[in-house]
This record gives sequence, structure tokens and C-alpha cells, in this order.
Amino acid sequence: MDSDQGRKFLQEAKNCGIKYIFALRGDDLDESTEREFNHAIDIVRFIRAEFPNDFVVAVAGYPNGHPSVSSLTEDVKYLKAKVDAGADLIISQFFFNVDVFAQWVRLCRSADIKAPILPEIFTFPSYRSFTRMMKTIQVPICNQLESKIENISNCDQQIKQLIRATHL
Repeated sequence: MDSDQGRKFLQEAKNCGIKYIFALRGDDLDESTEREFNHAIDIVRFIRAEFPNDFVVAVAGYPNGHPSVSSLTEDVKYLKAKVDAGADLIISQFFFNVDVFAQWVRLCRSADIKAPILPEIFTFPSYRSFTRMMKTIQVPICNQLESKIENISNCDQQIKQLIRATHL
């Protein structure tokens, strides 16, 4: 997406009464592709420049660290930059360990990130989508839960129920 397309999209969203935008870079399978918005911070800056007060802008945060960043501390610095660029709130990547989430929130607060942080709750529609997401995002999962999921890998409805139960 370029800035002309982004401007048109945001104007249409505004015209439809949409108030919340989740600014994500998204997955690009071809890293060599030239893009105007290479990172979520570029999208946040664009929204704030073009539509300064029209949207509440959310960005992603990664309690286990983003896979492309070398450390959690470095990742939190990137998150702070997104908030400083104008993001209003943070939605975390999904996680399976609440202690990891709590520790990450403390790290964010110690980095002077004051934006609200919401935990993501995500259910997987199938075993295939679960394994693909786990491989892509590299979120740690305990062996016991992973084993339970593998044991019901042929029944997507049971997987949805199990994952939903782990978030409660």
C-alpha cells in the first residue's frame, strides 16, 4: 500500500464511522519488495499526519519479543517509539504464560510507556492454523499444552475449546 491508497482507505474508514485502526506492518513474504510503509511506526506516523484526531490507533506489542529483534529490551524500545509516534494503545501478541505477560508490562512501564496495554485473546480455527502461527510467531508453549493440542489435532472444534480455555 502506498500513501495515496492509505489516504483513500483511511478517508473511507472515517466516512463509515470507523474510529479504531490497528496499525500493523503485516507479513511480507518477499522482503525485497519496495514498500512505502516498512514498519508499523510508518503507518502510525502517516495516520497522525493525515488524520491527526480522527482515529484511535492501536499497535502490536510482543510479550515474548518480536522474532526479528535480538532482545526484549530492544523490542520494547521499538514499541515506545510507536507510542511516541502517536499510537494510543497496545494490543499484545497472544501468549500462554501470564507471568511472561506481566513481566513484559512491567518492562514497558519501566520504559515509560504509558499507553494502555490489552492482552490479546486468540482462538485458532484449526490445528493447521495453530501450527503455522506457532512457527511464524515463535511464542513459547509448555510441553503439556502442546501435547494436548497434538492429541486432538484431527478435531478443530476441540482445539478451539482448548485454546479458549487456556486464555481464561
